[in-house]
Amino acid sequence: MQSGERWAVIDQNGNRIHLTQERWEHIIEPINHPEMANYEDELKETVRSGKRIQDPMNPQKYR
Repeated sequence: MQSGERWAVIDQNGNRIHLTQERWEHIIEPINHPEMANYEDELKETVRSGKRIQDPMNPQKYR
């Protein structure tokens, strides 16, 4: 693991996707999505197995 990394998974395309501790804390802040605090495993599974679609007008953007 890299410094500050909370976890990493390999997605369906073979890409290594990681979440840092700093980003996790941002996600679960009271003004963002505090309800996600109990669903970290589900988030990790969604990142690992979910499909993403590249925006045809912006190759840096995915949905």
